[in-house]
Amino acid sequence: MNKYTLNFKDKEIESNYQNITQQNFRVFTLTIMTLGLLVVALTKIIESILLNEYQTIYKYCLFICYLLIQYGIMKKHTKYIRFAIILLNHLISLFFSLQVSEQDDSYNSFLKGANVMGANFLMLISGEFMDAAISVITIGIMKIILVQIASNLLLFSTIISSVLVILYTIRYLYHFHKAMRNQFLLALNDSHWEKILNSIAFKQPYIVLSFIEDTMQFTLKSEAQCNHFFNRQFDGSNFIRDSIYKGNKLEKFLFMQIQKYRVDRASIFNKTLVVEYLRKMIRIECSIYYGNKPTILLLMRDFLKQKQPDTSIYEIRHRNFIRLILKILSHKDRLSLLKCRLIERKLLILQLYEDLRLSKLNESEINIYNLAQIIHNLYTNLSVKAFVTGNSNINTIQNIFLLILLIIAENSQGQQLSICLTNEEESQRWLHISGNFQIEKVKKALKSISDYIKLISQSQIMEQFKIELNLNQYILIPFQVNQINARSLKHIDLE
Repeated sequence: MNKYTLNFKDKEIESNYQNITQQNFRVFTLTIMTLGLLVVALTKIIESILLNEYQTIYKYCLFICYLLIQYGIMKKHTKYIRFAIILLNHLISLFFSLQVSEQDDSYNSFLKGANVMGANFLMLISGEFMDAAISVITIGIMKIILVQIASNLLLFSTIISSVLVILYTIRYLYHFHKAMRNQFLLALNDSHWEKILNSIAFKQPYIVLSFIEDTMQFTLKSEAQCNHFFNRQFDGSNFIRDSIYKGNKLEKFLFMQIQKYRVDRASIFNKTLVVEYLRKMIRIECSIYYGNKPTILLLMRDFLKQKQPDTSIYEIRHRNFIRLILKILSHKDRLSLLKCRLIERKLLILQLYEDLRLSKLNESEINIYNLAQIIHNLYTNLSVKAFVTGNSNINTIQNIFLLILLIIAENSQGQQLSICLTNEEESQRWLHISGNFQIEKVKKALKSISDYIKLISQSQIMEQFKIELNLNQYILIPFQVNQINARSLKHIDLE
């Protein structure tokens, strides 16, 4: 945008601004001004007849003819409408200033001047800044000259006040037209974003929402490939209402971000969210752009960040290698029992990490007492006890569940480990693990699998002597475009 003329440096944008935004406004302004001036001129003719001032009638008739001819030409040649408005603005200032009736007193003259000034201002804001600036200067000078000729007396205070009004008006019009053009740019950016999204061949689907502040609601602007991604009929408008992020609806989270923007005025928001939708976990790239109105882009991702290559051959070799190691460890005469258990635990943890990396998630029912016995067999130095309130069987993803317990037991520095399952009302289930833990190591290890923990536990409390997991009411499955049937994969039998 040019600093002085305010014209856009891009000719295409300037052309769009003139043709799309301003042209209709100018046609509307010229129409209402023409109608208004016709009414005034006809009324003035009637007044002149009643007051026997016939010498002024022909002037108003000529003025009416000019208005009609100008309007007819401008309807066919709208590209000259800016010039027509400038000319009409000068004409009414000159015409009505010269039409002084003997019946007019100072009060009527004052009111007439105010009306002319109002008409001048309406036409000033409908043009461009340079049009308005030139018109303000020339009309102001013209009025000063007319007063000087008519009265032969012009006070310096009047000249100074007129000059100040001209300068202040130009400054106001500069900021007004600059704001109009900035508003146009914001609207243009909003529309361009959607066009860019539609032109990019996303490998992942997306939805675009806008926030309407008047109704405080989100509206769907566009979506792409969502039906294919979810393999079902998808309603983008209801997606943010049905999705859960950190215990709240995604819609509420987005609304809070927009409210936060009003405080810190951060123009762009980008964040990766892991949300629950239809009992599945989905990774979403969320971007909010605050232009003319908040626009939200939600780009759907697989829960696992990238599709894994076919590694079936390496998996077979890996399993055979582990079986061979375990077979060697079975010869207790060569290695001590403690060393055998240590190597066995490390290999088991390695296997569980590998399962998660390959998204092999085995959902099944496990028994807490049997699980405690497995932990005790692996960690003979620990006294592992299990306590259950209610049903001792839980439905979970067993390799995630076992890996969590192995990480906790591996970083236990005491001799006691207590596992307590509590079934509360309203289907709330808590797993309480008591002992003496190297809590920083536990937190670091669990953080590396935090996305997977969300599938079975919605919240965790970790302290040195107590670790608690609030278990989900139902098991969530990580969403992938090509999902693996995790229930058919059985690597670790916890029974």
